[in-house]
Amino acid sequence: MRISLTLFGNNVFGLLNSSVNIMLPLGGFFIVVFIGWFMGKKAVEDELSNEGSLKARFTIVFKFLVKFIAPIAIAIVLLNQVGIIRL
Repeated sequence: MRISLTLFGNNVFGLLNSSVNIMLPLGGFFIVVFIGWFMGKKAVEDELSNEGSLKARFTIVFKFLVKFIAPIAIAIVLLNQVGIIRL
């Protein structure tokens, strides 16, 4: 006898896979929004330069990428995973 547990048309592993496909991009989106818009410039420079022991030459480029480009790219991935757009 085989017992099958389904929820929303998926078994447990399918449901976990579907939730991971949404939660990972969503978590990444919130992380880059926090770093780009709320984390201070000095804190970002300290993290990139290992508290000043390394040269952090690309902090301006990094800040621009994290502030503008990464959220757009992650939003596209999330919308693709949800099924709103197809790439």
